[in-house]
Formats: sequence, structure tokens, C-alpha cells
Amino acid sequence: MSSTPEKITKIEAARRQLKHALELYFEHGDPLIVYVLASAAHQVVHDLLEHAGKTSVFFGSEVIKPEHRNSVATFLRKPYSFTKHADRKGDPDAVLDFEPRLAEHWLFATVFGIKDLGLEPTDLEASFVWWWTILYPDTVSDASPVKAIVSKRTPEQINEIREKGRRGWPQVYAATMKQGRSVSGLEIKWKLQSGA
Repeated sequence: MSSTPEKITKIEAARRQLKHALELYFEHGDPLIVYVLASAAHQVVHDLLEHAGKTSVFFGSEVIKPEHRNSVATFLRKPYSFTKHADRKGDPDAVLDFEPRLAEHWLFATVFGIKDLGLEPTDLEASFVWWWTILYPDTVSDASPVKAIVSKRTPEQINEIREKGRRGWPQVYAATMKQGRSVSGLEIKWKLQSGA
């Protein structure tokens, strides 16, 4: 570790947190730690979006159907302060019923927030959007460009991808994109690399 101070912008800090959260997620790391990193990254991205006069993906974007936005926002925010504070009355003895999939939603919102800030997603970030859309296709609005990711697949294909699991998916995605292939060919390459 260097002893030289490092100048870091807000977006760099958020993207570094997001990168580590995504790496942990795809390697089946501790979901609470993924959640903490992802929610911290999202908070920075959310604040930057507000400064730019925009809203984050779960709190006003067309990606989530309007009828799901309030419940998704409540679902996501509930454990946020639990993981940061213990200074409220009764808080030292509090117990959290943690839902591990919360991490997935914060990751998704953060990646889309970065896109909404006009930044290009990394391969890791883009591969996660694909993965999340496969996990939660009914939550994604028909107006969203990511809806096309699942609309060309049969329910059997989607279930097969889900059952295969997420480990190794970012590497397959990155390799496929570097070869100039389309997302639709990813499942075939993934099966070949994993020996399925």
C-alpha cells in the first residue's frame, strides 16, 4: 500500500466500490458486504445524478415499471442505515432480516446511474445488467432497452441460464464483446467454456 496521497473523484470512488461489489457478487461473496459496497456506491451516483438534474433508476427512471417503483425503493433502502449506524435508541440490539437479493438491485441501480451520468459501462458493469435482466425480467419496463435482452429468449433458455449460475459470466461476456459478437451468442460460448 502506497503512503502517497491519492486524488480521487466522487465518481471514481463510486466506481471502485461498485467494481469490488460486482467482483464479490459474481464470485458468490458475502451478500451483506456486496450490499454495503453497492449501496455506498449508489448513494454517490444518486447524489451526482441529483446535481445533474436527473433521477436514479429506481426512483423515477423508465427502467422500472411505475407500479413497482415505490415498493422497490422501500425494499432497497430499509437496511441501508442499519449497516452504517448503531447510535439510535435500541439500535445496539437491533436485528436485521437481510434479504441477499437487495445487493443485486443496488448493483443494477448503480450501473444504470453511471450510464445516466453519460459514462460508458465497463465490461463488468455491462455483464451485470445482462445478468440482472435475466433474473428479474418482469420488473423491467417494456420501454427499457435492456428488455430486448430477455425478449428474444424462451422461458426454457432463461431458466437454463439462471440454473447455470453467475460465476464466470463476466469473463464470458467480456471475451464475447471483444470478439465483436452480439449478446445473443453469449449463452453458447458460456456453455462451451463451462463444459455444459
